[in-house]
Amino acid sequence: MIMAKSKKVTDAELNDIRESVNLVNSITTRIGQIELSKHKLMAEFQEAETAFKNHQNSLHEKYGEIQVNLDDGTITEKE
Repeated sequence: MIMAKSKKVTDAELNDIRESVNLVNSITTRIGQIELSKHKLMAEFQEAETAFKNHQNSLHEKYGEIQVNLDDGTITEKE
């Protein structure tokens, strides 16, 4: 059996390929981190929105249909 002589890319080509692979891997990792952060923020948003609705419901039960001035806390009834 005759063995074929193995061929190699040049060192410069190998470095280019490695840099490209590393860049793709780095970007993929960063995208994953961003998606994880997005998921965490969405969960925090849901919690904040639920808390806000609970505050609204509590105020509605206590005062009825109102609007609260966020600057000074004064209440006006909705018409």
